[in-house]
Amino acid sequence: MKSLRNVDRDAGFFEQWGEVGLAEPGCAADLAGKIAQCLREPRALGRYARSWVEERFGWTAIATRLLRRYEEVLGRNISNF
Repeated sequence: MKSLRNVDRDAGFFEQWGEVGLAEPGCAADLAGKIAQCLREPRALGRYARSWVEERFGWTAIATRLLRRYEEVLGRNISNF
């Protein structure tokens, strides 16, 4: 089972949001700094989080992935019919 730390890293969310990210393991000062930055910029984090989720899980992204799967199963391109 993946830890929450690895899931976040795999998803890429924190690494793409500027300086705010996952704290270094065992470094309380780094963790405190990351929390403080989130508290100073909650709207920026919220805007970024929303756009990140919409890009990956919005209807356009879902439809695109579903279409690719159908094309894989059918063995042909169906997006131009």
